[in-house]
Amino acid sequence: NEIRTTARVFLAGLTALAFTGVVHAQFYAVTDLGTLGGTNGLAYGINNHEQIVGSAQTRPGNYHAFMFDSGRMIDVGTLGGSNSWAYGVNDNGWMAGAAELSMTNRHGFLCTNAAASSLMMDLGTLGGSNSAATAINARGEMAGWAAMADGSHHAFFMTNTFSSGMMDLGVAGGTNAETYGINSNRMVVGFTAEAGGVMQPIMSTNALRGMSGMTTMDMGGMGATGGQSWYVNEMGKLSGQAQMSAGNHHAFVSGSDGMMGRMNVDLGTLGGTNSVAYCL
Repeated sequence: NEIRTTARVFLAGLTALAFTGVVHAQFYAVTDLGTLGGTNGLAYGINNHEQIVGSAQTRPGNYHAFMFDSGRMIDVGTLGGSNSWAYGVNDNGWMAGAAELSMTNRHGFLCTNAAASSLMMDLGTLGGSNSAATAINARGEMAGWAAMADGSHHAFFMTNTFSSGMMDLGVAGGTNAETYGINSNRMVVGFTAEAGGVMQPIMSTNALRGMSGMTTMDMGGMGATGGQSWYVNEMGKLSGQAQMSAGNHHAFVSGSDGMMGRMNVDLGTLGGTNSVAYCL
């Protein structure tokens, strides 16, 4: 796999730099994916078959979810509205995201075979107007956020059978919550907004437990007052951003066990004030 080989070369270069102090040039193969006829495009996810998903501008200027597969960009369309975004894709080619309806609200969607058919499945909401599926795992299970009837956002989990619809994961003691990462063990991560506006990372070790299993993580061990979790890998390790006591943000990864804030590691910055880790 060319992408993984490049990553290994990069990490080896960092190791050499750490021990020798010598700066070595790094080389990458950068591929322009193009657009859907417009000016701009964004890539949000990639699987192990090098299928890439994101959102690209069309000729009229709207943004449509796309899958880039075998050298071509496939327009997945919308749910009747103007815009859509694909945020995640698994190794089966199932892609998840959000798409606007004809009334401008957006709903989470699933597309199980974009390379053959761009049919979107509307995932609905938790009683409100909007939702988004922000992550999908190897099983085809999804996580994201959905609006309630009162307008608040709750984290959600949905199984690959879709028989029970969205499972409300709650807000973990906050006022609004959203999830952005899920692994194949049904560990879900994201963040909740507390009444004072502070964001706290949240995590459930098994989303099937529902809102009773969602809890905030302890960030105090690294001198942080809060933060957001953006990703969880197959070993249960997390990455995200921590809100430091000075008010700025530092990228972090979890260490031992990757659970409940034990051994969170502050990655610092590159000499500036803020940083964030979106993937691991």
